[in-house]
Amino acid sequence: MPWRSERARRERRGAVTGTAFVTGRNDPCPCGSGRKYKHCCLARDTARDHRVDVPRALNDAAMAHQRAGRYGDAAAAYRRALAVAPRGAELHFNLGTALQAQGDVAEAIAAYRRALALDERLAVAHHNLANLLRGRGELDAALAHYRRAIALRPDSVPARVDLAQLLQSVGDADGAVACYEAALALAPQHAALHGALALALEDAGRHDDALAAHLRALEIEDTAPLRANFARCVARATRVRDEPKLIALIARALREAWTRPNDLSRIASATLARHRLDDPATEPLLLALLANGRVCDVSLEHALTDARRTLLAHACTDAPAGPTPLDCALAEQCDANEHVFAVAPDEAAQARSLRERLLGAVRQHGRVAAAWIVAVGGYYALGEVAGVESLLGDSWPAAMAALLARWRSATIDRRERATIAALTPIDDPVSQDVHAQYEDNPYPRWSSVAPTIRTCTLDEYLRGLFPLATFARLAPRPNVLVAGCGTGQETIELASLVPSAHVTAIDLSRASLAYAQRKTREAGLRNVDYAQADILQLPSIGRSFDAISAVGVLHHLADPAAGLRALASMLGKGGVMRLGFYSERGRADVAAARAFIAEQGFDASPDGIRHCRQAMIARGGALEPIFDRIGFYSTSECRDLLFHVQEHRLTLAKIESMLEANRLRLLGFLLDASVLAGYTRRFPDDPARTRFAHWDTLEAEQPALFAGMYRFWVQRAA
Repeated sequence: MPWRSERARRERRGAVTGTAFVTGRNDPCPCGSGRKYKHCCLARDTARDHRVDVPRALNDAAMAHQRAGRYGDAAAAYRRALAVAPRGAELHFNLGTALQAQGDVAEAIAAYRRALALDERLAVAHHNLANLLRGRGELDAALAHYRRAIALRPDSVPARVDLAQLLQSVGDADGAVACYEAALALAPQHAALHGALALALEDAGRHDDALAAHLRALEIEDTAPLRANFARCVARATRVRDEPKLIALIARALREAWTRPNDLSRIASATLARHRLDDPATEPLLLALLANGRVCDVSLEHALTDARRTLLAHACTDAPAGPTPLDCALAEQCDANEHVFAVAPDEAAQARSLRERLLGAVRQHGRVAAAWIVAVGGYYALGEVAGVESLLGDSWPAAMAALLARWRSATIDRRERATIAALTPIDDPVSQDVHAQYEDNPYPRWSSVAPTIRTCTLDEYLRGLFPLATFARLAPRPNVLVAGCGTGQETIELASLVPSAHVTAIDLSRASLAYAQRKTREAGLRNVDYAQADILQLPSIGRSFDAISAVGVLHHLADPAAGLRALASMLGKGGVMRLGFYSERGRADVAAARAFIAEQGFDASPDGIRHCRQAMIARGGALEPIFDRIGFYSTSECRDLLFHVQEHRLTLAKIESMLEANRLRLLGFLLDASVLAGYTRRFPDDPARTRFAHWDTLEAEQPALFAGMYRFWVQRAA
């Protein structure tokens, strides 16, 4: 019988009812795809009567739309199917997935709940619903649905992982560890799971177990995220075991900059201090630290000071042998710390004599021994010595390549200072004093930034940092101001992380800006402009910004509140700020050291800083806490730490008052996850972690909590 006549006959008899009807081959397919039936769903129908199950056909079409990313079309098709079969639990679930993919969270939640009302055993519906409830801050309900999903599907690794992440966010590190361990029992070769377990173990305070989990993750898969997490874990440790595998990985992390090298310097220095300098087991770590990080252990510094003196004596012989890799790495370290090591009077005379011999040979185009260059470089910044530039293009031993590159960079920085534009005058007396300090001592000296594992928008970045905070959505291509950028380390990290941002970075010091400009060019970034300016004068340029970063600069103004007012006046509605201030409690050791300096009358010259450091080391006692600060181990950073011309230390109450005066609301502090988890356990009434009174209580209990600085993000009212 002809298709069309059969269809007409059935239609006249009312056959198009319920869930099935007959269609012709060339008719539009009832699934709603818009294609002819013969090209769409015919193959799925029975050959006998060409019957089509409408809900199934619509569901299949909707899934095709969903796979192609047409979520709106998919949702419409699911709804058409539900109009025919309203009690189809799987249809409600599928509709929820389309709505979730489309970003319609409220409707997706409703769809999942309808699905579960019809069939409570849909494990994936519980899981998806839990994810959405977690995103809305309904944590207790999310926990219940995660646990129900796992009860229904004990072999679901994703559900266990998502539950673990939620438990971490609410401060239940032990519960998170248990979830990750259960997931790993199901997927023991999953590297990222071992890495996630390691992070949970860190939150639980089990650092040795965490390091073991990080090592296991890297054994399975050597990826950038796993390397970065391992490096951060090592940086937080107070001591690591002397295991060859672990020491080799720390050395590699320093060489390859798995995180900021200086973040690893403390643990690397402490490890090396337990070994001889000529110990072959730790030689790779020593070379990596000297060339890339900062020696920040007093006993190791003494050993290297002796090694430098031996190197000088050898270079002064009649026929010195070529420098070893260790000799060159030691000279690199001395250049990086700006020759902060102690120098005895006779040693200083010997170094001056060798320097004059070197310069004389350069002037007369005579023979220059490689050992002379390396030895003199251990005492002087050769990159800033006129005439030495002629040596930099010569052919030298391969071990000297990195050292010569440092000196070439110094000559570039010196030339580039004149190219930095000036946005404002520098009229304020305190600003002029700070400008003079950083012209002499650009701050800080650094070799590498933390690697950018993934890029994102600024909005995504902040929502990742503060998932429970409520704040207005940020511009997708923000204009960002970095006020007081120094030598550019944080500026480069921010510009790399958020490539859609255009960053204007300003500082008082042209020397610091030249360093930052060169490093930015080396990083291949094109979204940063540098200029010289005074924060107090910035409003005069007539610009506004979507985001402003001012970390570690406002407390060096005569009036930090005035500086914050100036910056806040340039922040657009709904704009965000990253701020950093010194803590009164957290810098008690600095206050004690500054009192000692005032009592002894040390000045801020390089010689004064060297003599001061040796006097403090000899005094010890109450001054010893300052030896744990990495800033103690370089000339510029020691001047910034202990000799700054202007320093204010603030309290949380003072900061809260300043923020309120400028209509700025706290989004959250930048602290280790373990600290944040401890806060949540201590103050469960504040899941967003934004109450200054609670933080003040916690700091009173742990005075070193903000030893570095109060670092946090705020947002201006929209």
